[in-house]
Amino acid sequence: ASPFVAREMSAGGRDAVEAQKEAFRSCVTKDCLRLGKRLAGLQSNHGATVKFGIVQSAGAHVDPFSSAAARDRDDIAFKLVECEKQCAQSHWPAAENSSWIGTVSVDMAGYGNNKTGGPLNRYGVG
Repeated sequence: ASPFVAREMSAGGRDAVEAQKEAFRSCVTKDCLRLGKRLAGLQSNHGATVKFGIVQSAGAHVDPFSSAAARDRDDIAFKLVECEKQCAQSHWPAAENSSWIGTVSVDMAGYGNNKTGGPLNRYGVG
């Protein structure tokens, strides 16, 4: 077992850890899910823009990595990480510095990491 799990188990047992996780999930759902949905949409939009070269705006070239949409995406991603960290601090302190903080809301929103790719549907297309 990892030291992360060992600390949790010694701190109050399996039931206490599960209660912390449930409180964390509830907090993320209540406070962060709206940001997660916005970020997932912006990430999908950005991925399509980069993949298919849709970078024209009124005839001028737009850099997809420094555009206003990219800045919005980065700002929302930062706010989302802060929101999830706050939930972790309040409800599940052992998870506060975990690498997955900032991804929970996007996963809860039901979006894949890359909507321009991913698994094929039953018709053989993405």
